[in-house]
Amino acid sequence: AFNSGRNLYTNSFISGFWFLDQLGMMALQSHQSYCRQTLIGGYYGMINITTMHVNPDYYTALLWNRLMGRKVLSAEVFDTHYKHKSDAQTPQYVANSIRVYAHCTHRWFLEEHVISKRGSVTLAFINLSTHVYHTINITGLNLGIRA
Repeated sequence: AFNSGRNLYTNSFISGFWFLDQLGMMALQSHQSYCRQTLIGGYYGMINITTMHVNPDYYTALLWNRLMGRKVLSAEVFDTHYKHKSDAQTPQYVANSIRVYAHCTHRWFLEEHVISKRGSVTLAFINLSTHVYHTINITGLNLGIRA
């Protein structure tokens, strides 16, 4: 973040979407770790140096590390529809406005919560648009439901 970030942006809830997307994209590229520019200081830090309260990105990192395991799974978005007055074809930017990341659930989370299910999957969705909503349908997972 240039010049220690920007107050009310890089130290606020909105920054979490960018940070989550960065974590997801780095994992897709087989990066094993992510080095944050700063822990304390400026507006980009995870901890506010004045109040010593954690900024929202801290919780993004915490949830990512506790839920998303090392095994990255393939996740794709298909069949995005755009409702518009002219019923025009869905613009490409709309199809690209949702990101999905899938990982095997982190072993720590499974053990901590006494979940012994192998094959547990954790999904992270990010809607990058402020004016487009998406309906999520999940297919291709064996949910262990028996009829």
